[in-house]
Amino acid sequence: MKFAFYKGNSSLLDKLISWWMRGPYSHVEVILGEGPRGTYTIASSVPGIGVRIATHQTLPLDEWDIIDGPGNIDAARAWFEKRVGAPYDYVGLLGFVLRPATGDARGKYWCSEAALEAIGFPGAWRYDPNAMFDVITYSARAARA
Repeated sequence: MKFAFYKGNSSLLDKLISWWMRGPYSHVEVILGEGPRGTYTIASSVPGIGVRIATHQTLPLDEWDIIDGPGNIDAARAWFEKRVGAPYDYVGLLGFVLRPATGDARGKYWCSEAALEAIGFPGAWRYDPNAMFDVITYSARAARA
């Protein structure tokens, strides 16, 4: 399974998330596959989109880091298909700023939370895209050792 981590700074929100989370990433998507029409991904994103399945023409490597990670792509697709249209969890995102806003809102997701829940990762609401990248890459290195 592959994950695409967005390191571009196309918006003020991207810049703020990267700065606040102290890392290069402001967003993550699960890659379902690649075909003649582009790269097929699933994610939860802003503004106002929430959980969705999308096709991108390309994922420019100067803006995206693509890594292999754990999980079953069919199970992840099924998880997202059940939740397409679920709202973005703005209050949960604020939980990274104000910890009392835990982010454990039922039926609302931000990108890394949705990606990690889709692969069955416990406590997914605790992870921003940078923390998710670290966990996935550490797990991959540990599995090879």
